Amino acid sequence: FRYYNYTAGTGNDEFTINSVNVYPAKAVTYGFTKIDGKYVSSNQGVNNTESLIYLPVDLTKNFGEYNIKVNAQVSSVSGDYGLVNVLEEIGGTENQICYMYGEKSATEYTIKVNGGKMYYLRLRYYKDAKTSGGTDTFTVNSIDISPVLPVQEGKTDENGQLKLRAPYGKYK
Repeated sequence: FRYYNYTAGTGNDEFTINSVNVYPAKAVTYGFTKIDGKYVSSNQGVNNTESLIYLPVDLTKNFGEYNIKVNAQVSSVSGDYGLVNVLEEIGGTENQICYMYGEKSATEYTIKVNGGKMYYLRLRYYKDAKTSGGTDTFTVNSIDISPVLPVQEGKTDENGQLKLRAPYGKYK
């Protein structure tokens, strides 16, 4: 803070601050706790907060399309919600995988992404400043990343055999 006196004066300009009010931050960020392979929000019962974590998904050495499957559940009251987004960079454009609120049992959500890129999964449980209810948690039970296999159609030949080409890739 600077004080300037633009009028001609005696050089005895003074500025007095009589009081300062300090207010708490409006939101506090918590993380997620990994329990038995599940990601569980850690801000239970603490209103006006969020649990937040970014999980890297490195597909830079892979090609083709991939499914990211997220199995999640939530137990909360109105105004609180859990969501999972996929981003190509932190702070970049988001593609929503799931958005859940209220009491919702384990549900699977899927989004397709392309190989050759780095992604980040953002898990977030937001709590408003009102009340808490249920177990007051957002839980991501599992995250599965698998290639999308192409569907091929064909007809059998006169001997009843079907010949299809295997997709390009590495095989074991």
